[in-house]
Amino acid sequence: IYAANVTLTGSLRVVEPPPTPTPLATPTFDPTLAAAFQVEPTATRLATFTPGPALTVPTFTQAARPTQLIPAGIWIVALSLAGAGVLAASLLARR
Repeated sequence: IYAANVTLTGSLRVVEPPPTPTPLATPTFDPTLAAAFQVEPTATRLATFTPGPALTVPTFTQAARPTQLIPAGIWIVALSLAGAGVLAASLLARR
């Protein structure tokens, strides 16, 4: 409850909690039975390091380059000019 919404008049009675009940029997354990479940861990061998296979470094040779009649840069410039021409034509055709 939010304290601003509560008005208290008078005094509150203090209630004592009941005593903790005592158990009828105290739990005990049988040491012989407990010893039967204590298992000695068996010694295990740890994993050993196994080196991997030898590393082979690939070597690359220079491949013969195919000869092009027209360099790629000229294709890019030519297609850009053709696109600009088509754009100009479409803008003029609108008017």
